[in-house]
Amino acid sequence: MDHPSLFRQLRQDSSLWKSLSAAKQCEEVGKWFAGRGWKTIGTGAFACVYRRAGEDQVIKVFPLGVGAGESTLAYLRSCRRGTNPMMPRVDGLTTVGRVGVAVMERLESTGGLLTVHAVAEDVGRYFRARSRNRRLNRDDLSEQAVRGEGRHFQVKDLSRLVSTLRTIRSQTPGSRLDLNQSNFMLRKTPQGKALVVTDPLA
Repeated sequence: MDHPSLFRQLRQDSSLWKSLSAAKQCEEVGKWFAGRGWKTIGTGAFACVYRRAGEDQVIKVFPLGVGAGESTLAYLRSCRRGTNPMMPRVDGLTTVGRVGVAVMERLESTGGLLTVHAVAEDVGRYFRARSRNRRLNRDDLSEQAVRGEGRHFQVKDLSRLVSTLRTIRSQTPGSRLDLNQSNFMLRKTPQGKALVVTDPLA
């Protein structure tokens, strides 16, 4: 996908929406993508995800300045800079008016994978431990998550993810952890399916 060109076109057309609220601008951006063949494949409390036939990437659109917009933007920036396999791959990220737009890898639903619940608990447990400056180790993981390790995630990557979340929370007042099954997805790898944390903050 030629996302730089796509972003340029979007910025040119976005002048029509400058006076609208962030939520309305987000709606207009969604319509803009829909007019170019992108279909809605997922919606959350704040963001929408679009996919177009023949593309192996998706587009995430979210309003800025309201709700989880700022923490979402900060997390996606970290995803673009980093190499943590528990974070989604972000190839393009921009802001247009009061809207954030990201070009991301396409992931799979967890389909009710049981390990997701354990990982969500473990991220929260790790986060609290780091807040108390406790050393993180394998013993902090639930039995179910340990059984899943090697197939779905690695302890070191979970620890790095928690460090990233701590930094973002310190820089975006009012943000909080938002870990539930809908915020985890799966990436296909040669070793099997790996867990990816898509929207850990609100």
